[in-house]
Amino acid sequence: MVMTAEEYKSTRERLGMTQAALAVALDVSRKAINEREAGGTITREAAMALELLALSDAQRSEQRHGSS
Repeated sequence: MVMTAEEYKSTRERLGMTQAALAVALDVSRKAINEREAGGTITREAAMALELLALSDAQRSEQRHGSS
């Protein structure tokens, strides 16, 4: 899975999270999030962690709205 800096940032924004909040959720520094969004290396693990967070958020949203 390859994720660009723009995709990383856009996923964070879609989740409604600040860089600081995402850093806490992923147990990394805010600086790490900032560097990824500025074009730094986004490891496969970092991309997968963000995608799993987004998937979890989508599932919670569906459950709240009664979708199956």
